[in-house]
This record gives sequence, structure tokens and C-alpha cells, in this order.
Amino acid sequence: MNKQTLLILTAGIVIGILIGTISAASSNLYFNKPQQEKVIVVFAGAAAAPVYREAATMFESKYGVKVELRLGGSGSLLSAMEIAKTGDVYIPGSPEYIQKAIKLGIVEPDYVKKMAYLVPAIIVQKGNPKNISSLEDL
Repeated sequence: MNKQTLLILTAGIVIGILIGTISAASSNLYFNKPQQEKVIVVFAGAAAAPVYREAATMFESKYGVKVELRLGGSGSLLSAMEIAKTGDVYIPGSPEYIQKAIKLGIVEPDYVKKMAYLVPAIIVQKGNPKNISSLEDL
């Protein structure tokens, strides 16, 4: 799978989750106040920032809801959500942080959706001059 296809696929998944979150939260009075701008706050791992920014832009233009991205490390984001008692979407870098968020009462387990998984790769110099083929070779 090439980089562009992966980017498009990930953006599509993120948009799907954002749509689901908005749908689930639409009964909340916060979203029904006519004078206030509609905003959702997304706490997401910084490693995929370009994908999240693109997905947020697409979501904003399609639904007229501002997406406020807060990017950083999964643990830092979880702490920020716990302290501030705010946030609509949490996209950490690994499942262990979702479990921590559930235990802390920050995330409702019924709304947790798997949206992607990471495939580790070993990237080597052109021609693989050191003949690296596994972690043991490093």
C-alpha cells in the first residue's frame, strides 16, 4: 500500500469517526445553541498530525463544525483531558491509552471504535548494504 493510499484511507477513517461522534453528541445542548459556533475538540497523537489536519479541514467544510485539534503524546493528551474535563474525540497511538481512559472514566467504552492499526517496518538504505532483514540484525 503506497503512502498516498494510506493517507486517504486513514483520513476517511478519521472522518467516519468524527461523523459518528457528532451524531452521538448532537442531542447535547452544547451543539443546539444557535449563538455559539459548533466546535468539537479532538485529542490526537501527533505522529499522524498531517492526516488529522486534512480530515479536520474536510469535516469542517462538509458539516460546518469547527474541529479543534490538540496534538501531542497519548499520555500527555490523556492527562490534559483528565485535568480540563474536556474533549470530544480521543485518538491515542496505542490501545493501552484507551483502556486507561476508560478506567479513569474519561472515555465511554460503548463509543470506542478501532479505526486503524500500525504495521511496523524496517526501512533500510538503498540496496540494503548491511543486509538487515530483522530486528536481530540491528
